[in-house]
Order: sequence, then structure tokens, then C-alpha cells
Amino acid sequence: MMPGKLSLLIILQILIISFSSASPSDDLSPSADDALLSLEGTAYLDGDGDRFFSANETGLANVTVRLMQGGLLQASALTDQSGHYLFPNLSPGVYSLEAGPVAESSQTAPGRGYYEVNLTDRPGSGLDFGFLPPSRLPAAQTLVAHPLMRPAPEEVALWASQYSASPKAVIAPETIDMMAAAPPSSISLLDRLKYNASERDQGVCGNCWAWAGTGVMEIDYARQMKQSDRFSVQFLDSNYNGGCGSNAACCGGWLDNLAGFYRVKKMIVPWSNANAHYQDGSRSCGGCRAQVERCRGALGGPLQR
Repeated sequence: MMPGKLSLLIILQILIISFSSASPSDDLSPSADDALLSLEGTAYLDGDGDRFFSANETGLANVTVRLMQGGLLQASALTDQSGHYLFPNLSPGVYSLEAGPVAESSQTAPGRGYYEVNLTDRPGSGLDFGFLPPSRLPAAQTLVAHPLMRPAPEEVALWASQYSASPKAVIAPETIDMMAAAPPSSISLLDRLKYNASERDQGVCGNCWAWAGTGVMEIDYARQMKQSDRFSVQFLDSNYNGGCGSNAACCGGWLDNLAGFYRVKKMIVPWSNANAHYQDGSRSCGGCRAQVERCRGALGGPLQR
């Protein structure tokens, strides 16, 4: 996992400054499945407690999954023997999915306990629910060791020079006044984010650079648009360098790679779009992305250079 080579501040200079409905592009092309809207996923035994459905984990049968809309129950389904569930023949709209409870188990995934999906013209999949019984907690709490970067002095000097040369971020006047009146030791911007710590977890995928840059985009979107939204990291993972191989997002990168990606795409995708939630937490470098994100409902517009 590589930290951003450039200052986070420079990313603020290439963020979207006006938004409109994105025009159809290769990523948003029509599909024969457009009329077959559905939501599906798997209830599974989260043996390692990492909140990601891995290939070696087993599905849970007879788990109740509830489809909600506007706070009202629309349908329910029991998972089959492999843990799979499906809600077919749905109309476009915003849906929530809840599951369980499962006897003598705690829910681990998704982090906030439910999914919210904006279903437009693509079916949604990979909406998985993890459960972990207390008897498995000791094994699930095993710490995973991750390597640390140890940059050479020349690299540190290069990063410092790039940081110093980066354009400075735009700071709201009220924040400038607050800092001038009582200079703080630090400032938290978490109130600008739709923040759930358990869902901001990259897992074993080395895409920390994508998470950092996406978070900065969310903060600046909140500053410019006066409203918060959450952007899809999976959209970048699934489309960056084809989503597979040694140059995929999980193999590390820099913030200027993120900037270049969005200069080309000229749009961002909300986390709530079908298939846009994060699914690559159990995928390390060299593997393929969960699936190519092709959902509509994206935000697009000119980029500030």
C-alpha cells in the first residue's frame, strides 16, 4: 500500500466544480438487462470477521432478507442452501436491504447494518450480509500484518518538494476566521463526510491512495455544493487500468493517478448506485476487480485543472 505521492491539497484543484447528469459513455452503455432490475447477494459465515465475503467462506441458508422502500416492507426472502437471495422484477427506485437476525450470531457486514441502493437501469449484486457467532471471535480477531513503506531519503525529499509546490486548497472564510481567532492543533473534516468507519476499510487491497483521494473529493463536493454525498471507490477499482493484473488499483498508486483517472472519466459515481458499493476488500494485487461498474445516475461536469 502506497501513500499518496502528492499532497492531498493538489487533488482539491482538480475536483468537479459543477455537476449535471452524466452523458452516456462506454461505462454507461445500454444493456439488454436494463429492463430486468433485481437485487441479490449472499448471507455468509464471516469466519475471519473482516466484513468481506471471501471464496473460502460458506453461505448461510434460511436467513431472512427484507426489501424496504420508504421505510415500508416491500418483500422478504429466505436464502437458499448456498446462502443466496434474489429480489427480481423490481421497478427503478431507492431500496434498502436488511437481513437477519441469525441465532447466536452478530452481523458483521455491511458495516452500517443495511444497504441502500439507487436502482435505475442495472441489476444490483454482491449485496452480501456477514454473520459471526461468538464462538468464532478469537479466530476472527487475529491481527493481519501489513508491510510498511520505507522510502529512501531521495523519495522523501521528492515528496516534500512536490507538497511544497502543490496549489493550496480552498479554505472556507469561516474556517480561516476560526483558525485566526484560536489556532487549533488540528481540524477534523469528518462532519463533511457521510462517514461510517467500519465501511471505510480497504481490506487487503492496496488502494489506500484511492480511498484518500476519494475522501478529499467528497469533502470538497460538500464545500462547493453545500450537501454531502458518498462516492464509489469501487468505480475506480473496477475501471482503473482494466481492473486486473499488476497495474490494478489494489497494487498501489498515487494521488496523481486518481486525478488522471477522473480527468478522463469526467464523472463520479455515488456509492448508493447499483454495484457501486465497495467489494474488493478481499482482493489483493494481481486479482481482478469485483465487476466493472456501469451504473448510471453518475455526477459529471467540467474539471478544475
